[in-house]
Amino acid sequence: MIRDAVVRASGIAQVVAAGLLAVMGVRFGAAGVLYAMRERAPTLDATGAPSVRPPPSVSAVVPLPAPTGSQVKSGAALRVSLVVSGGPDRSELRVDGVKVGSTPYIGEVTCKAGDTVRLELLPPKGVPITHEKKCLPGTLRVGD
Repeated sequence: MIRDAVVRASGIAQVVAAGLLAVMGVRFGAAGVLYAMRERAPTLDATGAPSVRPPPSVSAVVPLPAPTGSQVKSGAALRVSLVVSGGPDRSELRVDGVKVGSTPYIGEVTCKAGDTVRLELLPPKGVPITHEKKCLPGTLRVGD
C-alpha cells in the first residue's frame, strides 16, 4: 500500500517536472521571438514617420586583418590565442601570475607587443614548469 502511494507520487512528480520544463521552454522561445521582432522593428521619430535602421556597413561586417609582426608597434596592446598542451593534465595554469585555468588550455591572453608573457604550470604533484614567450601576433603555443 505504501509502495503504491510512493509510485503514484513519483509519477505525479515526473508529470509536474515535465510541465515546468515545457513552460520554461515556451517562455524562452517567446523571449527569443520578441527580441528578434524588437531588433527588426522600425522606430518612430518625433515627426511620427517610421525610420528604418540602415543596413550595417561593410567595414562593420568584415573583420579587419590582424596586424603581422612587422606592422605591430612595440608596446601596442594585443589579444593573442594561447594553446597549452604540455605538462601533466589538470595542472594549474598561471599567466603572469594570474590563474586562468588548467591544462590542457585553449584561450586568449591580452599582452603588449614585444613584452614577455610568463606561463607557469603548477602540476598537482611535482615541480612547477615555467615558460616565457614573446608577445607577438598569432598563437602562443606550449607543449607542441
